[in-house]
Amino acid sequence: MAKILIYGDSQSGRTGLELQKLLKAQGHIVTRKTNSGKSTDWLSKHVPNGQSDKVYLFSGGNDGSVQADALRALLSAFANVKEVFYFGPPPATLITDLSLAKKVWGAAKSADKFFPQTAEKRETKNAAYKKVVKEFPNVTFIDFRDAPTSNKVTQPSGVYYPSQADGIHTSGQTAKEVAEYALTPAAKKSKSPTLLYAGAAIIAFILLRRKG
Repeated sequence: MAKILIYGDSQSGRTGLELQKLLKAQGHIVTRKTNSGKSTDWLSKHVPNGQSDKVYLFSGGNDGSVQADALRALLSAFANVKEVFYFGPPPATLITDLSLAKKVWGAAKSADKFFPQTAEKRETKNAAYKKVVKEFPNVTFIDFRDAPTSNKVTQPSGVYYPSQADGIHTSGQTAKEVAEYALTPAAKKSKSPTLLYAGAAIIAFILLRRKG
């Protein structure tokens, strides 16, 4: 039995909640602290007190741009923890529930209204944060994109991922599947080429929109 901390932005309240359920079922003592709407910088300055045997972190979706130094500060706060797992921002997807998206975004007129810019930023941050994580030997990067989730489709950005209700939060069945994946040995060994292809796909997508 281990003392486990789940900490981060709103993704920790969705995928993190599913993760908490699985870990508790294994008999672990789990504390989950969700801070919706907060950036990596904010999270790095409000790290929960107390010692944990294992930590799961979620951040990046609320960062206006890459906050590499803030992520380093966040990960450094858990330098004495043997195992730390960091989830970068999941892909932004086409919206499947427009009414929900309106509540989250404040306004939304169509399923792809916010997609292009948000999707591009998330892929850029995800790739940058993956590099930062490599600087910390006790930290494993968990990429939402690598999880063997069901109902995957090719998003306009080129990322192969299930569309989400509000377009930005991984939830429902996908969140459960990502949480299950995070607890498998495969998650630690994942060397998926997803981002290599996604970067080129995003550039092509932006160019096509401009031509259109």
